Amino acid sequence: MADAEKEHARTLEYAESTGLDDIFRLYQLVEIARLRLQMGRYAEAADIGRRCSAMSGDIRSVEMMVVSCDIMQKAFEALGNRDSFNEYRYRYLELSDSIFHAKGINKAKVRLQEYESRLSDERIGSLSSQVGLQAVAIVLLSALFLVSVAFAVLLVSKNIKLRKMQRLLISRNNDLIKHDEIRNRLMSACEEGGEAQDKCDSEKANDNCCGMTQMQIDILLARITKLTSDPKIIFDPDLSLKTIADMTGSNTKYVSFVINKTYNQNFRTFINEKRIMEACKMLSDSEKYGNMTMQAIYEEVGFTNAVSFISAFKKVNGITPSMYKKLASEKE
Repeated sequence: MADAEKEHARTLEYAESTGLDDIFRLYQLVEIARLRLQMGRYAEAADIGRRCSAMSGDIRSVEMMVVSCDIMQKAFEALGNRDSFNEYRYRYLELSDSIFHAKGINKAKVRLQEYESRLSDERIGSLSSQVGLQAVAIVLLSALFLVSVAFAVLLVSKNIKLRKMQRLLISRNNDLIKHDEIRNRLMSACEEGGEAQDKCDSEKANDNCCGMTQMQIDILLARITKLTSDPKIIFDPDLSLKTIADMTGSNTKYVSFVINKTYNQNFRTFINEKRIMEACKMLSDSEKYGNMTMQAIYEEVGFTNAVSFISAFKKVNGITPSMYKKLASEKE
């Protein structure tokens, strides 16, 4: 893990010396902060989290602000600082929710309903003071027209904002794909360095049910990462936890423990997210995969039926594969 942190630090130094965009430096700082959390250096993780938060604000990246708040809430929770934990927990949930505008859309609907109700009441009161069917008809038509225009304008405005957020999701996924590729290379380097020190297994074991040392965890994680970065492996519909355990020279208990400890996910969810990320690459690359049907794509990445593919895709991205493909083509 220390070697991985050094690699991220060297990558950060390179990004700063070559003048790369702030987002590349921000990615490295986030990974360093996460490593500090895993190593129990919570105060340092919180300090880096604040720096990441400030940089996220400078470049106006809501996604990276969410990541920064998540790092700080975990750090302050471990430090026992309840006030700071509650503050960043609230900001994390608020920012996460704002990305998909779930609350915003619901509030807009409520406001529209209230507006329509108030407008209807005002028109009814006005009608009661007027004489003649012609005047009543004019008021009703005017009210209907105004409500229709207001509703249409609101829907168009919300649709534009929703499209922007969905395109932002496409951009975020592309950034995550690039980041994941960089991380995989770093994890491979970490594995090579760790294997050279494999004889140090006599160090004190971590306080976990498997009794694994931190070095054993890091080495096994690097092997898992290397294997699950290979499309040929994760695209196998018959891929199982035992298969990965055998290929890493470990057992299912250790592999399951390391995945859960690192990603807070079970094996099936972890593999499905890998497959969905590969499906996103295909859906975004119309030049290379434009002729493939949706069935061909989900079978290619290891799903056996459309229902499980769509369910997993919506769980990861919040939209259907068809909508994702449409938004990606519009972005191009």
